[in-house]
Amino acid sequence: MSFNVSIELYVVDLRFRFGGDLSYEGVVDVHANSAGDLVLNAVDFKVKNVEVDGRPVDYSYDGRVLRVRGGPINGVVRVVFEGRVSDRLLGIYRAPYGGVAT
Repeated sequence: MSFNVSIELYVVDLRFRFGGDLSYEGVVDVHANSAGDLVLNAVDFKVKNVEVDGRPVDYSYDGRVLRVRGGPINGVVRVVFEGRVSDRLLGIYRAPYGGVAT
């Protein structure tokens, strides 16, 4: 595993469904340079697709870490995913708001 990684930019697009299950779908474009596989934190997502510069690539995902295989990578890694807003304080989560009434 190589830790020689440079991330230039993250572009994130999220679409939330606020009714019922508080789920969301998203796309993240990671502009990256990596000497080997690229390892990304991705807690509790359902990964639907991974591409590098528009081409499907091999990847593994264990529910916490997404490993994009086949490095070196020099381009845009696109990850399409779904998730659910949870109370676990990981990833995208909800927390109670105890605002002060005026």
